[in-house]
Amino acid sequence: MPGTAIILTNIRTPMYKIPPELKKILKKVSTLPGVYKMIDKDDQIIYVGKAKNLRKRVHTYFQNGKTTLPKVTVMRDKVVNIETTITRSELEALILETNLIKSLRPRYNVLMKDDKNYVYVKIDQKEDFPETHIVRRFSRDGSTYFGPYTSADSILRTLKALQKIFPYRSCQGEITEVTPGNNIFKHLSRRAPCLDFYIKRCDAPCISKITKEEYHKHIEAICTILAGNYHHLEKDWQEAMQRAVHTKEFEKAAKLRDRIQALQVLSEKQYATLTSGHNQDVLAVAKDKEHVVISLFMVRNGHVVQTEHFNLSDYAKGTDPAQIISAFMQQYYVDATSLPKEIVTSIAIPEKKLLEDFIGGIKGQRVQILLPERGERKQLMEIVEENAKLQLESSKKAWEREYMFTTKALEDLQKALKMKKLPRRIECYDISHISGTDKVGSMIVFIDAKPATNMYRTFTVKELAEGINNDFASLQEVLSRRIKYLDANYRQKKKRRKEKSDTVSLPQVPDLIIIDGGKGQLSSVIRVLKAELKAGTKATLPMIVSLAKREEEIFFPGKKEPLLLEKDSPALFLIQRIRDEAHRFAISHHRSLRSKKMIRSRLDTIPGIGPKNKKKLLTTFGSVHGIRDATMQELVTCVGEKLAETIREQL
Repeated sequence: MPGTAIILTNIRTPMYKIPPELKKILKKVSTLPGVYKMIDKDDQIIYVGKAKNLRKRVHTYFQNGKTTLPKVTVMRDKVVNIETTITRSELEALILETNLIKSLRPRYNVLMKDDKNYVYVKIDQKEDFPETHIVRRFSRDGSTYFGPYTSADSILRTLKALQKIFPYRSCQGEITEVTPGNNIFKHLSRRAPCLDFYIKRCDAPCISKITKEEYHKHIEAICTILAGNYHHLEKDWQEAMQRAVHTKEFEKAAKLRDRIQALQVLSEKQYATLTSGHNQDVLAVAKDKEHVVISLFMVRNGHVVQTEHFNLSDYAKGTDPAQIISAFMQQYYVDATSLPKEIVTSIAIPEKKLLEDFIGGIKGQRVQILLPERGERKQLMEIVEENAKLQLESSKKAWEREYMFTTKALEDLQKALKMKKLPRRIECYDISHISGTDKVGSMIVFIDAKPATNMYRTFTVKELAEGINNDFASLQEVLSRRIKYLDANYRQKKKRRKEKSDTVSLPQVPDLIIIDGGKGQLSSVIRVLKAELKAGTKATLPMIVSLAKREEEIFFPGKKEPLLLEKDSPALFLIQRIRDEAHRFAISHHRSLRSKKMIRSRLDTIPGIGPKNKKKLLTTFGSVHGIRDATMQELVTCVGEKLAETIREQL
């Protein structure tokens, strides 16, 4: 668990000499409870931990001659600064530590791998006719959430099965009940139901085919099933079906029969049924030299209703299993939508009472962490442990493929380009236009061989006149603006170091820049960047290459002969993927600009008409022709006298 004591091994590490600056910092560390942050030379927080006694805990990392795990030695050698935050109690320190790990994701903490890809089901029951949403984040906005789920496909299949039982709407847009039997579908003027109504996948609240009360009964049943508490529903429906048959309501009885059959299909995936009827989560860990997997079985009312498998970060592989499960629980239950009364683990947990108080405090209920020794819990734990081992084995091929396309590809690229360090951050630039019109540039970013879409940027080429086709000049403008931005942040970084301020957030400088094009595009870009350097730019330029499409040739500045990589090289696959992504992103933005131009209304050319007035006019009169045919009094009523006169004059 992040912040717990490091388990010593029999590996004897070399003598470690604490740097003088770090020694001064260690002397000032408090003996109170709190959180500590390890910081490297790039001002990046690489580890976060908590302690009951900060000084005692932090000093264990730097005690000379002690035997430690190799991973701790690697981390320790990178530490140049330590920051601490004092808290009032160890529990408060644990809460702060969990929040910091969640937001900062330090490299050397045990982390849930790819946890941003987990999904939730969101249902806002405050709406008159709620929708079901698949979302990536859990937020406390008053909606009902279920999850997290590791497989979006799996939960989508479940929702489709539920739609057969309870025909809920899958369309977007708010439906409001004005009076019983009179619903309004906002943002859409619908007079007939969609196809879902005719194939019995929706009861068409958009045209008032179902009341608000009946629809909410469907939603409540869906929530009950997603929460895993659905086994009493089958009994209730069986009784209702018998009553319907007795009263000769055969259509109603048939619907209930279909619901029961669909519910039985949903429950076929269960692994076990416990006679005790407990609500519990069962956790087991499986690990080898390279990877770690946590398996979680959710048991509700004695039935296993959900199974999930979580991959953990590489740093977890050298950690004690008890610490791994503890770290997982800290991160998982912060965003989990339900909390059982019992959490059963395959191994004894250190600081069990502290973790119980922390997890129970999240939902405001009591929770107990148990280590099973016999009986039903022990039998179920053996099943979970076996599943964790099977998941670890089945995931190895996927991890091998990921390694080929990420780490191996970067290592090969570093070797091929003769770079001093691994190109962890790669930027690629491309230009898109049609005969020199609507010229745009794209910048896409790959970090550790994976797309970082939140860092993608688009550039509108401003310096070239419309209609002039010059990719060289367009690239020069885009790269010039980019290097100026990097230079501005370089100066901020220098100022920050001088003032020792933490207020400036700096973007990462790319290790490698790829230009989509040949030798000419590369030469033009190098020319403008050299001009920027002469003009006083202080930012250090990364390696810059271009990739020509015909033969996939890689050109270097100042070299006549290009580099040709092997056709099956992981490095070639990587740079092709990066180049193609830059091309796709540039074309998408270019098409978006052209589409906006094509759908511009005549109203956009009239002074004084903004988005709100435009929407009001089109809603009232339907079209520009309708506005033109409107009377002066109708226009005045809609937008006021001054703007009405302008419209009459322009149209």
